[in-house]
Amino acid sequence: MKTRLDSHFLLRKIIYNTCFEELSLRKVLMDKKSKLLKNVATVAIIFAAIFEILFFVIYSTDLKSYSFWLLLGALSTLIIHIISMILSVRASRNYIKTEYPYYIKHMEHKILSYEISVLKAIRINKLSNLIYKKKLNKNILDTYISYFDEKSESIKSKNWLPISFFAVFSLPIWNAYINKIIPSIINQKDWVLTIIFLVALLLFVVLIFALRTILTSILFKKAENYRQLNELLKIIKESID
Repeated sequence: MKTRLDSHFLLRKIIYNTCFEELSLRKVLMDKKSKLLKNVATVAIIFAAIFEILFFVIYSTDLKSYSFWLLLGALSTLIIHIISMILSVRASRNYIKTEYPYYIKHMEHKILSYEISVLKAIRINKLSNLIYKKKLNKNILDTYISYFDEKSESIKSKNWLPISFFAVFSLPIWNAYINKIIPSIINQKDWVLTIIFLVALLLFVVLIFALRTILTSILFKKAENYRQLNELLKIIKESID
């Protein structure tokens, strides 16, 4: 026998799936060209990280045995990543103009960001119709919001643990590496080595930032989904009489 609890569990699942499976960014805002360019960007950033790591491994063994081609490869693939992302976002924007002309007014035209405001508007419209059909009132939506908020916080607390462990173990290794290599560069008194190291270090920082964004989006994807869903439900709740 189906209970009220079962019914609400099913409705929460339907709401979540509607928002993030049926109306996912890839399904709604991206055509084949945009998806292909996004895939190219992802592969490029992975290769950039590999080239950069190999460069520092070789560079740490013998300063003068550095591989210029590895550094150039890291820089080139990073540029490919950025260009591919820009082109992917543009292709997505053109697709929106064709498929969703009504939502053009929500576009923000950011260079490296997909039109999340458009996706948000589409999701609100779809979820509003679903909530209206299911006759969900403000009190019920409040319980759903609390539920999704608890799920989000639970995922965050669990997934921060491996990141904390990684930071605790990796930072001392990185500090030891820097403390070893900088005096060696100074002793060499070679401006070419110094410039190469600074370029490689700057590139490393950019890659860390990019990879951190990607890693965070993977580890905290569901937590972020719950947060976004709560934001949508709160907006919808305010429109209910």
